Amino acid sequence: MMWRPEASNSVARELNLVASRFLLSVLIVNAFTTTTSSTEFGTQTPRDNAEAYIDENDMAVESPSQTNEDSFSGRLLQTNYPSNFAIPVYGFLWNPVAFIVFLTNSLICIVLLKKHMRTATNVLLVAIAISDMLTGLFPVPVFIYFFATDRFWEFVPYEGCYAVEYLIAILPTVFHTASIWLTLGLGIQRYISVCHPFKARRLCTMKKTVQGILVTFTLAILSHLCRFFQEKTLRVERPSAVTPNKTVTSCNRVWADWATWNDDLYFNIYFWYRALMIQLIPCTTLSILTVLLIRSLRHAEKRRVELLQRNRERQSRLLSESASTTLMLVIVVCLFLLVEMPVGFFVSAMVVSNQYGYHIVDREILPIVSVFSNFLIILSYPLNLVVYCAMSKKFRDTFKRLFTRDTSPTAD
Repeated sequence: MMWRPEASNSVARELNLVASRFLLSVLIVNAFTTTTSSTEFGTQTPRDNAEAYIDENDMAVESPSQTNEDSFSGRLLQTNYPSNFAIPVYGFLWNPVAFIVFLTNSLICIVLLKKHMRTATNVLLVAIAISDMLTGLFPVPVFIYFFATDRFWEFVPYEGCYAVEYLIAILPTVFHTASIWLTLGLGIQRYISVCHPFKARRLCTMKKTVQGILVTFTLAILSHLCRFFQEKTLRVERPSAVTPNKTVTSCNRVWADWATWNDDLYFNIYFWYRALMIQLIPCTTLSILTVLLIRSLRHAEKRRVELLQRNRERQSRLLSESASTTLMLVIVVCLFLLVEMPVGFFVSAMVVSNQYGYHIVDREILPIVSVFSNFLIILSYPLNLVVYCAMSKKFRDTFKRLFTRDTSPTAD
């Protein structure tokens, strides 16, 4: 739904600007990809063209729905991953970055779980840190074993078929979904705390926050549970793709009977759900909440100046600390939106392409976009530690004490 340009309030104007930029980006992408043939998408069902749908985590742009030998899931990795980009990024760049994410997010968890740091907001930040860490770590074994070696060019062995499917396609998607919803919960919680402080005392408690986190992880698993059962793996003997006169034992992934009963209905429901509920709606809601929180920061600054003029220094200091926390979370959310919104728009564009035949994105560039969007997402994770240290004195002091012998209490 477009915001009307004549809307008088500032929030509407901000959202109108965001919507206009989105439409402009779609038009640019459409103009760039007009060379796509007119029958490329229009004559295929979502099942036949499943590889054109990008996961929000985009760990694998593969086509498990297709039954031809070389393009089927669990076969030749180079069929689904552009070797010129996937090998350097997934094989060599991803793994050290994932290790850095493991270190930074572990430190975040250690600091925020200190007794004097435990708040409802910080518990949410810990859950987000864990989700992000697992999103980056799950693919590492497969990336090291296949993408960093010559095994990339060989058929995936039967014993590794489930690992490839689960570790780089399904599990990272589950935890990335949880991370998106937890970040949305963080924005909602902060909005209630700032704009409705009396309701926050009842709604934003530690108990309800923990319950919300558990529900979020459960719903994230249930949202992608069908992917664990939509295919069956069969053992297949075939000639090696690398060594002549050699036979290898590989796998053939075929659709489960329930998934083929009405494949159009299944894929339309699943991918529209992902595009809307996991990408567009959370990102749009967070954008609105961010605008509202920025407005609240402006009002808080005016209020702080008024309190100082009335010599109410203690109240002014408390208001300043609250505004600093809000600003820190706004920056975290903005970093999240910076990498997630393009992915969300791209996922939605591909859903529309497959269902309605519009030539929005060329399928040949889709795997390349997937590789770099994945890498940008994981590259943004360590920045949260930098933001916390830069914006929160309490976090910074507690972080320093991890590496010193200073045991004095941290000032609030």
